[in-house]
Amino acid sequence: PEPVISDIVEFEVKEEFLFAVKKVRLLGSKSHEPILQLWISNNGGPFLKAKFPHNLPHQQYYVPYVSQGQVMVCVAHDSVTSHLYVSSVPRSPHHEVRFSLSLKRIFYYQPNSTWNNTWVREVEDEAFADLHPVA
Repeated sequence: PEPVISDIVEFEVKEEFLFAVKKVRLLGSKSHEPILQLWISNNGGPFLKAKFPHNLPHQQYYVPYVSQGQVMVCVAHDSVTSHLYVSSVPRSPHHEVRFSLSLKRIFYYQPNSTWNNTWVREVEDEAFADLHPVA
């Protein structure tokens, strides 16, 4: 068997999507620190890098919701600032996944990463985003 993606630090499966997070060093970058990138495979297609509409740093990803080919991703940009992004609906497994900003400054908690110095750390040990579906 041949690997379909390598050098990943996190991996998750939700419905027809596979999500992989990679730490990469960008050539020509002024920073020597690696950055995080989200890679997505849809319906067994190739892993494609997720496209976000900004240049903010990405410290953590959380996929709270997948439905009818659309993905919602919380991106922690620092220890207290997270935004919610929603994807375009892929038309084929080779269609790149572009995200657009849905909600700014949502509450997203990730143990040992976001909101560490608050009371939330004492009562919750699982990642979550404060999102409520509305019918």
